Amino acid sequence: MNLALAFQVMQLFVGGFLGVWLASRFAAIRSHEDKVWLRKSDAYGHILEALADIRDWYGANLDDEYKGHEPNQETQDERLRTFVEARRKLAGTIAREVWLLPDVVKLETDRLNVALSERHESWFEHVDSCSFEAKKSQAKIESLARDDLRRPHFLSFK
Repeated sequence: MNLALAFQVMQLFVGGFLGVWLASRFAAIRSHEDKVWLRKSDAYGHILEALADIRDWYGANLDDEYKGHEPNQETQDERLRTFVEARRKLAGTIAREVWLLPDVVKLETDRLNVALSERHESWFEHVDSCSFEAKKSQAKIESLARDDLRRPHFLSFK
């Protein structure tokens, strides 16, 4: 009788230990996944902010061209500072998080940088083309971010 009781106690102990170990293991995995997800969302946020600033710069210059308006030097300098900072932020975020983000994000920003470096016959054509390319890259990376950051819904059948 004593041996059977000892065996039952041992089963409860092992079962309890296994349950606690599994729970802690799943919690550790979830914690790691949450940290990676937060870091990815932060990276995408910085990239999309930079792309929005780049688009704004081209959009403001395009509006000036349409209206035949020449902004003052202070406005031009402020716009240029914002643009340069956005390009730096974009490049820095990609370089820092290249290991974390899908390869397509780096390929898209590389494609955008090539498009922004192309020469055009006039300033208007340059600004118009670059505005379009920045908008296209922003839309593509927004879509990639949505797909990459989507979490599974375990109760999606409800």
